[in-house]
Amino acid sequence: MRRKKIFYCTNCKKIIYDIEKLLLVEQGRCNCFCSENCIVEFHAPLLEYMEREEHSLRAEMNLLDEPALAYKNEEEFFKQTMGKPDKVWLDKNELGEEFYYFQSQFTPDGEAPLTKILVCYLFNGAPSFVLFQTCTRSKELIKEYQTGERIKNFLEYQKDQKIVAENENFEELPMEPQLIELIEQKRSHFLALLLEKRLPTDIPLESFGLYESYLPKTLEGPDEVYQYKDDDGEEIYTYIRSFEKDGISFFYLAVCLHVSTDMEKDEDVLVPILTFPSLDGELYADYKKGEQLTGSLKN
Repeated sequence: MRRKKIFYCTNCKKIIYDIEKLLLVEQGRCNCFCSENCIVEFHAPLLEYMEREEHSLRAEMNLLDEPALAYKNEEEFFKQTMGKPDKVWLDKNELGEEFYYFQSQFTPDGEAPLTKILVCYLFNGAPSFVLFQTCTRSKELIKEYQTGERIKNFLEYQKDQKIVAENENFEELPMEPQLIELIEQKRSHFLALLLEKRLPTDIPLESFGLYESYLPKTLEGPDEVYQYKDDDGEEIYTYIRSFEKDGISFFYLAVCLHVSTDMEKDEDVLVPILTFPSLDGELYADYKKGEQLTGSLKN
């Protein structure tokens, strides 16, 4: 009998037999994951470290209450910096891990210019997972995030990275590269927004994996479903259902992207790009966006 090829999640070590179910966020590295929850859990120490590092830098520079931080969660600044950054640096450590530092300048109405800063991974030439983001007007703080080698022509660099990816062993993925890139971009975008909105007292990121069994139940029998088009014109569906675990009520949310996998056969699917549990009623309310297609949440 021919042995099956097997893969495993870098975080939870779950055995995966289907390469189509792998999630990757770094080009040229073997880290792969079974879910976005495992991606977050695996990177949680690094995310927390970068937050602490920023706090330390701001404390040294007397910037803890800098007014520019009011724009840290500005969605348009985030999207433009992700899609077309003004400046990019690549910092590679001794293990070959690559960290990309994106910076773009914006001028809010009636205010001085500020700089949006993102630290992320690249996969297939596109940003895949955001590790850190902030806003500042401090030249000193901006310089702290200009580390490594400056990439002067990022568009050409992206094209080169896509050529490298096409020569690697990802030909078995069932979707077109453009679709894979879109899904990863949306996943990274929505994950970054969640990390900014969630309360420290909410369910810990490292516990998200304990709630994965609630995803099928949420998709199959949601209490509420909302549909809207995002700024890129993509259809987003949000499934919400309430549950009880150990005597505590919580919400489970699944944000899905509507995609066409086969234009000739007119095959459409909903791809979950972000799934998570939450105790926060205000966070739940933030995701009640667009047209309500079904249901009203039980008390």
